[in-house]
Amino acid sequence: MRFFNYFSSVSKFMLLLTAAAFIFYGCDSSENGTGPDNGTEIEHSSTIESDETWAKADVHIIKGYVYVKNATLTIEPGSVVKFLSDAALIIDVGGGLIADGTSEAITFTGQTAQAGFWRYIEFQDDANNQNCKMINCVIEYGGGYSNDAAMLYVDNDLTITNCTIRSSSSNGVEIDQDAQPVFNNNTITDNVKSPINGDFKSAIYIGYGSYTGNGQDYINLSSGKIQKTSILKKQDVPYNLNGYNYIEEAILTIEAGADITFGSDASLIVDLNGGLLAIGTTINPITFTGQVAQKGYWRYIEIQDDAVSASCKLDYCIVEYGGGYSSTASMIYVDNNTTVTNSTIRNSSSHGIKFDDDAKPVFTGNTVTLNELSPVLANFKNITYIGTGDYTGNMQHDYLDIESGTFSSTATLLKQNVPYRLNGYNYVENGILTLEAGVNIKMNSDAVIDVNENGGLVADGTGEQIVISGFVAQNGYWRYIEFNDNAINASCVLNECLIEYGGGYSSTSAIIYVDNNGTVTNNTIQHSSSWGLSYEDSASPTISGNTFSDNTAGDITTH
Repeated sequence: MRFFNYFSSVSKFMLLLTAAAFIFYGCDSSENGTGPDNGTEIEHSSTIESDETWAKADVHIIKGYVYVKNATLTIEPGSVVKFLSDAALIIDVGGGLIADGTSEAITFTGQTAQAGFWRYIEFQDDANNQNCKMINCVIEYGGGYSNDAAMLYVDNDLTITNCTIRSSSSNGVEIDQDAQPVFNNNTITDNVKSPINGDFKSAIYIGYGSYTGNGQDYINLSSGKIQKTSILKKQDVPYNLNGYNYIEEAILTIEAGADITFGSDASLIVDLNGGLLAIGTTINPITFTGQVAQKGYWRYIEIQDDAVSASCKLDYCIVEYGGGYSSTASMIYVDNNTTVTNSTIRNSSSHGIKFDDDAKPVFTGNTVTLNELSPVLANFKNITYIGTGDYTGNMQHDYLDIESGTFSSTATLLKQNVPYRLNGYNYVENGILTLEAGVNIKMNSDAVIDVNENGGLVADGTGEQIVISGFVAQNGYWRYIEFNDNAINASCVLNECLIEYGGGYSSTSAIIYVDNNGTVTNNTIQHSSSWGLSYEDSASPTISGNTFSDNTAGDITTH
């Protein structure tokens, strides 16, 4: 009987303990019920200045601003950390946060499941990089500091991998310009603004991940300078550049298929000892475009003369909707020996591409179309560096616009599917310019070709006539072609050419001057406002087989 009473008493006691445990652990004061049902809620509201570990068994509540200074906070796998309204966790000087959820995800969430309910987690630049790790974490419902804020601030060299960052009321992540994080395989989605807000300098640290499904589906980058040789990775959203962005003392490689958009008036400049390797493919071109599909929305890509020519290449790229620097500007500036091949350059509000006077680019196989001004703006000095391509379909100027200069090379001017337009005085000195059969040159008002000291002009249209005409079909619209007495006789040849609408220097001038022993044969010379051909008495040119028509002063004269 005593045994029975004892057993009965113990049983009652155990039942009471079980009921008490159910009451204590079965109630969770969190509003959204995230986290384990058997956890004790522990509130954190003061600075952490010695190492501590937050256990999975508990639900950790952050109230206000909690700093970690000169200590490391370790959060166990599977833990849940909840933020009260406007709360933040800041890893400060000498501090660290190790949240390694490899075995079981760690969750950082709001006490209420509402975007912007709490503020942010921040890793400051003086935190302990080695002890800053977030792996397989879920970070959600923060970003409530301001509309331009972020839920996660990275100011140091944090490691953040395999994390999900979602439901921020602003940006998902902000990466400071001097941060160099390990940032890979993260999913950033359902944020009101961009998945990542950063600096051009920080873009190279953004690893592959999933960045779609946000209010602004692009990686937003403020102006900056890349000075470390690196790769800009292809992502599932574009990079959006703002302001002036520089590449200096480094080579930036852009992966095939990457998309880069430019904000209003933005530019990309390859500067001192810099390089840009943007090499796409036919299937995966690299795209440089405006954030808005509007001509002139952004400014230009410029490759300056002190960039590394061998490391400046655009191949299978699409460049569009720029050129907005001025009405006479260009969407691409080439100041060195850049390679631009197999690319499409279109919808500029000014010129498509401009070659600086001293540039010697490799430029071939490109389509330059739908631009407000000419497809290519170059100088007479580098006119032969314009390779064959498709240059038709531009809005006002379907010609290759050539500024006046001095040609001092030995090279061939290629036949194109649009004319070359020459402006001003153009000299050939210490070099020989050969015009390919079928070349079409339009001379602008008062323009001149002057073959001078040790120079030569070989224009042999055998097989397909070479045309040198006025930009406007008006007698005397341009001035003349001249073979000077110090030019190379054997390399001064006009054969099977149509030369017309010149002679506008004076009423006693001519459309062709010959002061040496050059060759002028089998040409049609017409519509001069003065003479068709004039040569010096002391010269002994070969002149035969020419047809003259509508030359105001006459066909041939000597003086």
